Amino acid sequence: MMKKILFYIAALLTFNCTYAATFTSAASGNWNAPATWTVTGVSATGVPTSVDDVTILATHTIAHNITTTICRNLTINVGGTFTVNGNSKVYGNLLINGTITGSTAFYFYGVGCTIDIPLAPYYNGGNWNFMQNTSYTITAMTAIYKTNYFYLKTNASLTNNGIVSLSGGSIQNAGTYVNSTNSYLRIGRPFTGTGTWNFTASGNSFVITGNFVTNINALTYYNLTISPTSAHTKNLLGNITVSNNLTLSNFLTLNWANFNITLGGNWINTAGITGTNQGTITFNGSGAQAITRASAETFKNAVLSGTGTITSGSNLTCTGNYSLTSGTHDLSVGPYNLNIGGNFTNSGGTFTPGLDTVTFNGAAAQTISTASPITFNTLISNNTSGGVSLTTGSISISNLLSVNSQSFNATLPQTVTLTATGATTNGKIGPVGAAASLTGTGWIIQSYIAGPTTGGWQYLGSPVAASTLADWDNDAGFWMSGTGGNDGNTSPMFRSVRTVVAPANIPFTYANVTTQATALTPCKGFMVWMADNNSPSPMLTAPRIFDVKGTPTYGTLNFAVLATGYNLLSNPYACPITFASVVASSSATINSDFLIINGNGNYSTSPNGGVIAASQGFLAHVTAAGNATFSENHKSTIASPNIVRMGNPENYLKIKTSNEINGLGGEATIQINQDAINGEDVYDLPFLSSPYEEATNIWTSDKDNKDLLYNVLNANSDELSIPMSIVAGTTGKQLVTFNGLNSISSYTCANLEDLSTGKKMDLKYQDFYSFDANNVGEKHDFIIHLNRSGDCLLKDQNINESLEALTQAYINDNKIFVKFDFEELSDVNVALFNSMGQQVTNPQNFSVSNQTICLENPGAHGIYFVRIIKGNEVVTKKIYL
Repeated sequence: MMKKILFYIAALLTFNCTYAATFTSAASGNWNAPATWTVTGVSATGVPTSVDDVTILATHTIAHNITTTICRNLTINVGGTFTVNGNSKVYGNLLINGTITGSTAFYFYGVGCTIDIPLAPYYNGGNWNFMQNTSYTITAMTAIYKTNYFYLKTNASLTNNGIVSLSGGSIQNAGTYVNSTNSYLRIGRPFTGTGTWNFTASGNSFVITGNFVTNINALTYYNLTISPTSAHTKNLLGNITVSNNLTLSNFLTLNWANFNITLGGNWINTAGITGTNQGTITFNGSGAQAITRASAETFKNAVLSGTGTITSGSNLTCTGNYSLTSGTHDLSVGPYNLNIGGNFTNSGGTFTPGLDTVTFNGAAAQTISTASPITFNTLISNNTSGGVSLTTGSISISNLLSVNSQSFNATLPQTVTLTATGATTNGKIGPVGAAASLTGTGWIIQSYIAGPTTGGWQYLGSPVAASTLADWDNDAGFWMSGTGGNDGNTSPMFRSVRTVVAPANIPFTYANVTTQATALTPCKGFMVWMADNNSPSPMLTAPRIFDVKGTPTYGTLNFAVLATGYNLLSNPYACPITFASVVASSSATINSDFLIINGNGNYSTSPNGGVIAASQGFLAHVTAAGNATFSENHKSTIASPNIVRMGNPENYLKIKTSNEINGLGGEATIQINQDAINGEDVYDLPFLSSPYEEATNIWTSDKDNKDLLYNVLNANSDELSIPMSIVAGTTGKQLVTFNGLNSISSYTCANLEDLSTGKKMDLKYQDFYSFDANNVGEKHDFIIHLNRSGDCLLKDQNINESLEALTQAYINDNKIFVKFDFEELSDVNVALFNSMGQQVTNPQNFSVSNQTICLENPGAHGIYFVRIIKGNEVVTKKIYL
C-alpha cells in the first residue's frame, strides 16, 4: 500500500514539473490565443494554466478575452498592458510594473504569495479575493486605490505593508488582516466578518472615511483617523487604544457611548465638535503629546499617565476629574487655560502652569490632591456647591487666586502658598465673592523685599488673621532685638519693632514692641528693622522673601483711627489695594495721600500710583476720627512692587536730600492742584522727622508757616515762592536733588535760591545742588521760585533726571556705598579709582533701581573717585575714606 502512495505522489510531481511552463508575450493579442505567447517549458494546453507563469513584455497589450484568466505568477513589465474585463485567478505572485486597464476581480489562491505594484498606484475596479488558508503579503512599495472590497476567506491571512485605499468599499474578513509597520488602510464601508484585525504595528495608519461606517471597533490602533464626508455621528463599540495619533475631522461627532479612549500620541480634533457620552481619556505616551483643536477642547475625565510632555493648542475643559499620574502637563504654550468640573489629582506628574488660568467650576464639592508641590499661575474657584478643598499636599499661586463663590479651604498640614519671587511678581488673592469664603489655617502669604540694599526700617502689616510677631521672627531678614525672640537683646538695648502711640498731636511718637506674642492685627501697621544685623552699617545682603501663616483676611474690615495725626496702618489683604478707595469708603477723614518709609530714611508720598502692596504698612494722616474701612472692591489685581517705587504724575515735584556720610535723608513733595489753597488744607501732609537720627531732614512751608512733607498748592498766581528748609543729620556735604521737573506744566520756570549764601540756580539746567554743613542739626533755608515769565519752558525742555542727581556715593563704617534712585531697573557699571587716577577695584556690572550697593574696600584711607556709567552717561563721585 505504501508503495502505491509514493508512486502516486511521484506521478503528480512529475506531471506538475512536466507541464509547468513560462508564458512570455510574443506580441499583442488575446490571452486565450496560443499565438500570443512564447512558451518556455512544456505546456499542457498551449495557453496559461494555474501552474504556468505569465510575463507581459513592454509594448505588448494582452486582452482578457475569456471569462476567467488563470496563471501562477503574473508579471507585467514596464510598458506592458493587461486589458481586463473579467475575473483573474492568480495562484502565485502578482508583480505589476506596467498597466492593467479595465475592471477585474482578482482571486488569489497561491500559498504565501506577494502582491507587488512598485512603480505606480493601482486604480482599477473589481473586488480582490484571498481564497486559501495561507498568508498573503502586499509589499511596502505597493499603492492600491480602489472603490471595491477585499474578501478574506476563512483562515486566510493578509499583511499590508503598503497603501490600500478602499474609498467605496471595505474588508470582509473571515481570516486575519494585519496593517504592518508604516502601512496605510482606508475604508469607506463598514468592516464585516468574524475575522481578526490587527492595527498595532508601529507607524501604520487606519482611516475611516465616508458616512457609511457608523461604528468603531473596540481595537488597538496605532494611528486612527475618522473623517466623514459631511456631518455624521460615529459610535465606539467598546474601549479603544490608539498608540499614536487620533484624528477627528470633517464634521465628525464621536459618540463615545460611555467607553474609554487610551491615547499614546496626539489628539487632533479638526472637526471642532465635542464628543458625546464621553468616558475617560487616558494620555499614556512615552514622548511629546499635543491636544489640538481650533476652539476649546472638552473631555469628561482626563488621565495623564505618560512619561513625556503634553501640551494644548487651545483651552481645555474636563467636566469630570483631572488626574496627572506621571509625565508633564505643560500649559505654558499659548498659554491655554484649564477648566475642571470634578477633582484635580496629581499623584506623580509635573504641572507646568505658564501664564494659564485653572478654573474649578463644578456643581458639587471639588478637591485638589497632589503628591508633590505644584504651582498654579491663576486659579479661579467658580464652584457652585460645596466649594474647593486642598485635601493632600501643597500648592502655590504665582499670580492670582479668585474665589467667586463657596469656600476655598486649606487645612494644615495641607498648604496654599502665595509666592513672591520678585519686586513685581507675587501671588495675590483677588476680590472674594460676597457669598464666598477662605477657610483653614494652611495658608502662607509671601512678600518680597529687594536686595542687596542698606538695612533699615520698613513699615509692614499682616494679611492673615491671628498671626503674631513670632511669625516674622522665624523668617530671615528680620533682626528681632528686644522682643524676646530668636535674636535676643543687643547691648545697648535696641528695640527692633515699633508701633505708633495713639496720636494726640503732631508729631506722633513710636512705642516699642517687647514681646513676640504681640498680635499682628490686620489693618495695624508696624515699623520693623529689616537687616542681617544691627551693625553700624546694616545691610540686607540679598533679597528677602518672608511670610505670614494663617487664614487670609477677607471681607470688609473697619479699623478705628484717631483724629489729628498720623496713624500707622497696613494693607490687610493678600492683594494690593488702592488707597483712594479706602479714603472714599472710610468714616474717618483721611488725607488722600499716605507715607511709606524706605530704607534711606525718606518718607515717600503715595508710591506705586497710590497702590499699597500686600503686607505693606503706611502712615495715613487723619483729621477726623472714625473707621478706616477696607473692602474687597479696594483690591487691585494688577501687579505692583512690594517695595517703594515712585511714578510722577503731572505737576508733581519730589525733592530729596541726603548726606555723604551715611546716605540717609528725607523727601519733600510739591504738587500743583487747582482745588488746593496755598495755606494748610486737606491735601497737605505735615512734616514728620525721619526715625533715623543721623538722617538729613527736609520740609517745605506754606503761607501759614506750616511745615509739610507734602505741600499741595494752586497755580492761581503767576509766581510761587515756596520756602524749603534742610537740617543736616551729619557734618559734611549735604545733597539735594529734584525729580519730576519735566512734569511741571503750570509754570514755565523753576529756580532755587539758597538764602544762606544768596546763590541762585536755574533748575532747567541742573537738577541737583549741594552745600556743606559744619554742625549736626545745622539748618539751611531755601526758596523755590516757580513762575510763568521768561522762556524757561520746563515741560517743553522735557528735562530728564541726570545721572548725577540719581546717584550718590558715601562712606559708612569705613565702607563705600553707592545709592541709586532709578524709577526702572537699569544696567550700570561701577569702578573705583584713587587720587592718581589708577583703578583700584575691578569694574562691576549691576542691574539696579531704587537700592544701595556696597563696593569692595580698597584697603587704605585716602581720596577716591567712584565712576558710574549708565548707557552714554558717566558721572564721577569724590569721596574721602
